[in-house]
Amino acid sequence: MTQDEMAAMVGSVKDVIGRALRHMERAGAIKVEGHRILVVAPEKLKEMM
Repeated sequence: MTQDEMAAMVGSVKDVIGRALRHMERAGAIKVEGHRILVVAPEKLKEMM
């Protein structure tokens, strides 16, 4: 799924999705590797939602 597709699903834009992904990665909840998003800390990610 692309960032554009994610944005369309939640009624947002690609830039906002990118910022959110970077925020979650800096917090240690996810890891972005190329075109993959890995959840490395599910509980931390859940707290952020």
